[in-house]
Amino acid sequence: IGDDVNGWTALTKDKVLSINEAHGKQIKLETLEENSLGTVTVNGNTGSSSEKDANNIWTWTSTNPLTLTDNAETSLIVSAHDGTITGEGKATYKVLLDKNKPSINITAPSEDLTTENAINTSPYSLKAVVTDDVGTVSESWYKLTSQALTTDTEEGIIADKTSGSGWLKSDTNGTVTVPVSIIEGKSISGNITNKKTSEGEWYLYIYSIDEAGNKSAEKRSFWTDVKAPTLSLTKAPNTA
Repeated sequence: IGDDVNGWTALTKDKVLSINEAHGKQIKLETLEENSLGTVTVNGNTGSSSEKDANNIWTWTSTNPLTLTDNAETSLIVSAHDGTITGEGKATYKVLLDKNKPSINITAPSEDLTTENAINTSPYSLKAVVTDDVGTVSESWYKLTSQALTTDTEEGIIADKTSGSGWLKSDTNGTVTVPVSIIEGKSISGNITNKKTSEGEWYLYIYSIDEAGNKSAEKRSFWTDVKAPTLSLTKAPNTA
């Protein structure tokens, strides 16, 4: 299923193929037939066939894109007939048109933090929960850095995941957990890959993609401050 512009994805009879709205929706069928290929339909849709190649493989392509149900599985019944009494083959495939992107909820910290409510315990676990109400989450990634992205919109974060650096893949797709140690009195900057940070302002970016190719991203900014204030008495009060 696909098209000549965006490419084609193979269908498997025992597996539901998830695609997004941008994916092509024409069907291309390759079938082995020594003689001639007659009628081919997919859910009643017709198309056109090319001549067979040297290996007796015929290629048939649907004329129009298929009609698929949004956010639901659609069964594709493929029927090929060579014009003889017994020369008919049938197969059923399933396609899920997933139009929803994954949902990312950063739970720790659950909101942006300032210096007034900075994280003051170490170690501390940064967490995010990723869900998908239609399809299946394929991958989740995170980036922890002291440098805010120039464009920190969802589109900007996704673009940075594609071309930027410092991204680490989560061990689990549904829950992203990043345990970090906050080192007192040390200055650390840039992208963090060893899960050790220092006191200061930090940015957590989460990226997720589902099996259909839908992408989403979220961000959280926070401060860390684990060092207690130092008090010193410079002059004793005059009690006389």
